[in-house]
Amino acid sequence: MVKCKICIEEKGESDDYHHLTFHLGKKHRIYTREYKEKFPDAHITSSSFRQKQRKLMLERRKNIPDLEERLHQWRNEKQESMDSEVEPTMDNIESLTERVQYYKLLLGSGVRGERYKRAYHEYMEAKTLLEHLIDLYIKQS
Repeated sequence: MVKCKICIEEKGESDDYHHLTFHLGKKHRIYTREYKEKFPDAHITSSSFRQKQRKLMLERRKNIPDLEERLHQWRNEKQESMDSEVEPTMDNIESLTERVQYYKLLLGSGVRGERYKRAYHEYMEAKTLLEHLIDLYIKQS
């Protein structure tokens, strides 16, 4: 279990959490990135949560026989769509950053099933596009 260092600073104590992302957003109105900047050695998830997620991901991969092929196809499609992007602006980057943070919070909130799959897909798409836009923006500067 992990404890929130902000709560400890403010109240002297913290509840135990498996995953801090939702708590940080709801209680303190900050993203995990900001929390990690303030507390670089702090864990966001408990070791038992990380082990459980690893196990789930390995099981999911076993159940998708054509996973590598689908990932390769998805990357190619994303690359083609990103190559058509012209002149990224800070507004594009800020908008995508907010989208990425929203989906991270949603994924950490405990959603399951089809909603989780959609949120994860949207998160990965926004994250990939954000990285690409930042690279393009830096090259333009």
